[in-house]
Amino acid sequence: MFLKRLILAAGLAVALASPAVAQVIGGEVDMDVDRDGDLTIFAGEVDVRGRIGGELRAIGGDMNVDAQIGGDANLAGGDISVRGSVGGDLSVAGGELDIETVVSGTADLAGGVIHVNAPVSGRLSAAGGFIELDRNFSGGDGVDLVAEQIVIRGTVAGDADLSGDEITIEGTIDGDVETFADYVRIAPGASITGELRHRGPNEPDVGTGATIGGGVDYTNAVYIDELDFDGIDLDLDFAPPGPVVGAFFVGFYFLFFLLASALMPNGVTRMVGEFRSRPVVAPLIGFVTWAFWPVILAVGVILLAITIVGVLLIPFWVLMIFFVLSLSYPFGAAAIGDLVFNRKGAGLGLGMRLLTTLGVLVLAAALWVQPILGVIGWCVLTWIGLGAWLFALGKREPVVTQPAA
Repeated sequence: MFLKRLILAAGLAVALASPAVAQVIGGEVDMDVDRDGDLTIFAGEVDVRGRIGGELRAIGGDMNVDAQIGGDANLAGGDISVRGSVGGDLSVAGGELDIETVVSGTADLAGGVIHVNAPVSGRLSAAGGFIELDRNFSGGDGVDLVAEQIVIRGTVAGDADLSGDEITIEGTIDGDVETFADYVRIAPGASITGELRHRGPNEPDVGTGATIGGGVDYTNAVYIDELDFDGIDLDLDFAPPGPVVGAFFVGFYFLFFLLASALMPNGVTRMVGEFRSRPVVAPLIGFVTWAFWPVILAVGVILLAITIVGVLLIPFWVLMIFFVLSLSYPFGAAAIGDLVFNRKGAGLGLGMRLLTTLGVLVLAAALWVQPILGVIGWCVLTWIGLGAWLFALGKREPVVTQPAA
């Protein structure tokens, strides 16, 4: 469930394929809504007010949500403002986040600047450049925060795990606090009922009148907030000829497709059928998801880095993104090959499917004689494969395309 929230764009693409979900697509969406079901939005700018009985899923540029949401809310965009209430969990990824909505479940936030000024019943996990938990914030199940600067002015019920360059606590934390930072300041009047365990190069600065019920446990440690690669010099003195490079990549992608066809033949059949039935929509959905892959990758790494277990999963997360993008390209080639050589839609055998896919991959590689054409071909095949794959994920049986009359 946690990883699904990280793949916000992919989740939206699958949702768009479901007729049971209200779908809104446009350049600028400004709407008042009162509905019992789910709502999915993809737009340049989003402004939503009212009541949503189910889940809200939205991707856009600047986003302003002021609504009573009965289920979960999954949002991704530029500057995002959320008010009202969320009956389930809240997941938001963007540039600048202003969260002033009451959250009944957990909250997972990632952004450049994060401002939270409302109660969160579950645990709050956030990663960003600057995080501020303001005076009206109250966390019902502790917090996990990673940022350059962290300021806590509200109340936290439960433990707090904080990592950052500068950490300031001005409010109340009813539990233990663990910090790993360059500088920690406990402001006058702040209260920590448990123990403050701090690791860093400087002892915590505890102001006059601040209370720490469990005392302070300080461990001197080096805090590293950046990696320096200035001394690394990669200088390749050779360049293999173009045909060799082309043959390598054709072989690489074909091997990927060969393994996929052996491990999930029904899945490949469904994917090809979905493209035949949606030759326009599938590439569009693939483009939307592909455009957000750097955000998906970065948000996943940031949120996984919040916990020790999550850090161990980061390599698998990166490999999964690489696997999905790499396999989408030969999937697109298979879809085009099926469309060209299987005009009646009767279905291709495994051998013929491998042969047609290889032929399309070779032709796509030949386009790189003109780099612009090569880039266009790579993008189109990737978008086709990714979009058709996302549509196929929601299907249990292969799509049977009727022969043209």
